[in-house]
Amino acid sequence: MGEKAATKEVIGALLIALRDGEDSVRYTACETLGNMGEKAATKEILGELVIALDAANVFVGLKAGEALCRIGKRAPTKKVIGALVTALGNANVSVRKEACEALGNMGKDAATSSVVCALLAVADRDGYESLRKILNSSSALSEIDSVTISKLLELWNRGAWFTRDIPLEKIMRAYVNTGIPQWCPVISLHSLQTDCAITIVENTVIVYGNSEPVKFVIPSSTLRDELVRALSFANQTDLV
Repeated sequence: MGEKAATKEVIGALLIALRDGEDSVRYTACETLGNMGEKAATKEILGELVIALDAANVFVGLKAGEALCRIGKRAPTKKVIGALVTALGNANVSVRKEACEALGNMGKDAATSSVVCALLAVADRDGYESLRKILNSSSALSEIDSVTISKLLELWNRGAWFTRDIPLEKIMRAYVNTGIPQWCPVISLHSLQTDCAITIVENTVIVYGNSEPVKFVIPSSTLRDELVRALSFANQTDLV
């Protein structure tokens, strides 16, 4: 059954099946919903799949995770994201893997401090791959707080494999938009590790990154000076 079959009647029947007492019925409902894709992403369906994630039967939970991976891109709710973050701590490695993939597929909607911290805590390739997708798909990274940014800095300190994929101009935009100084050492390390140049003239910053030069206007001299200090320190200590 594909997306064309995702009528209100069918989805209604599957919603009932998700609440069934038989694990086999719930398993099949999760599998069918996953095959339908984003058209099955109603608020009620997403809510029941979130509940199924924590099912006593691990196979039902896995199928619910797979379904969320496929249909969760469409306007994921805070409740869905919160449940997936909780699932990252599941004892079953397969459940954790499905939760990582589902969050990664949600992209910018999952670019929050709670999600980033949870994926960092997973500390495996699945978590980092999801983190890469989220950081790359978000345009501003404005929902990430200073504590989380400091944790992200450790990835740049270690030269984590996926950090180079993130455009420098995106990180700079996060700093300009939020004014959070913890972005400055991330910017300086990223610039050195990717051979991207930054010029600063008064309050104008130009990033020569992964595309055409991008110009930013720093909103205050304080933010400009923070950035200058971070860039100067990185160059002096030769952090590469």
